[in-house]
Amino acid sequence: MEPQQTPEIKFAHTAFRAYGLAENAVITSIPTARSRTVLRAEASKDVAYIIRVSDSSTNHLLENEVHITTQLSKTNLQSAAIIPFSNKGMFYNEANRTVVVTRFIPGQHPVAGKVSIATARRLGTALAQFHSSVTSLPYSNADQLLSQSPTDWIKSELKIAKLADLEELKHVAHSFNDNDLPVGIIHGDFHTNNILIEGDKIALLDFEYSGEGVLLLDITRSALDICRSGNLFSEAKLKAYIAGYESIRPLTHAEWDMLGAAFAYATLVVANWFNKHGLVTECNQFISRGIVAMGLVESVRCMELMEV
Repeated sequence: MEPQQTPEIKFAHTAFRAYGLAENAVITSIPTARSRTVLRAEASKDVAYIIRVSDSSTNHLLENEVHITTQLSKTNLQSAAIIPFSNKGMFYNEANRTVVVTRFIPGQHPVAGKVSIATARRLGTALAQFHSSVTSLPYSNADQLLSQSPTDWIKSELKIAKLADLEELKHVAHSFNDNDLPVGIIHGDFHTNNILIEGDKIALLDFEYSGEGVLLLDITRSALDICRSGNLFSEAKLKAYIAGYESIRPLTHAEWDMLGAAFAYATLVVANWFNKHGLVTECNQFISRGIVAMGLVESVRCMELMEV
């Protein structure tokens, strides 16, 4: 007897048939931290699709994703090919729900804490390509993790291992000033779980936090994950990551001046997210990496001086 299907999977089958795709596809749910539904459809041994379903509260995320994917298709980054529903557009709509179907992208996620120096450089280049090629969105200020205000930062009464580190981060982050910093469309959640690598190809995933923001915060937030060695932070990987980024878009003097404060700001925002979700160990590890990253700024800034 076949396992009972959830309402989400039943609806996905209905949508998949409406697209005229495989009638007997095997559809399974993919866990996601956000409110929209993501599923994988196995049409055959070699053909798979991703089905994204949203309601009226998250439809803007699907529209943004379609626009980002379209713009990335003009670069050498991999992007999921969108399957048009009809000659009238990309979306299938039924019962206040919207569906987008894309082809599944093969590849492996880089292992957090084990990214090589060479791969760190490639990923820095990939983020710069995103910043340079994705220049507009229909909802440019949608749900950004990095747009939180200082009032959202971690409170001292939470289970923080080193309160002195937390207070130092808060002190440095309060000096963050984005008045002279370049802005654009940021990924907002660029880390190893949202990246796929297949040979010389890199694919970027999960644009739910994408929107208009400060480019430097996107760099520092991502570096805190990608430039890890285990749970520690690697100076060599950080230098490679920034060098890769600058191969596409050199940092401005204002960005170099604000690099340490941007590391503190990004650390607090993401660590706060971990704490809100009960991930206290991850929060403490992120705080520790943020402290190390701030301490490396002067050494890394020698790269700017060498470019002058």
